[in-house]
Amino acid sequence: MKILLLTICCISTVTMFAQTSRTQSADKRFDGLDAQFNQILKDWHAAGFVVAVVEKDKIIYSKGFGYRDIEKKLPVTPNTLFAIGSVTKSFTSSLIGMLSAEGKLDIDKPAIPIFLTFRFITII
Repeated sequence: MKILLLTICCISTVTMFAQTSRTQSADKRFDGLDAQFNQILKDWHAAGFVVAVVEKDKIIYSKGFGYRDIEKKLPVTPNTLFAIGSVTKSFTSSLIGMLSAEGKLDIDKPAIPIFLTFRFITII
């Protein structure tokens, strides 16, 4: 039983490292990106961030930069989670503004024809 468990752990570890090396920087399109991201880290005096590039539903580049905990010197990894608060609201409103500027969305029209399940509910 112990040998089986050890074998599974070894195979899992090898598989994990194989996947990580593929997504890191095998693609020549990303040459020089690490240096640019490290410069952004310095210029913005940021603690750390993660970059991921997705192509056709696959992560083709993923890397962490800087520290997730400066005091403990813990590095940011591709799996580091950051609390982003309400920033998704600003992303959404920016995208709506961009679509409106491109003439693909009329912000003066009701949302219901676009989102068929969208309804306002009055609570008394």
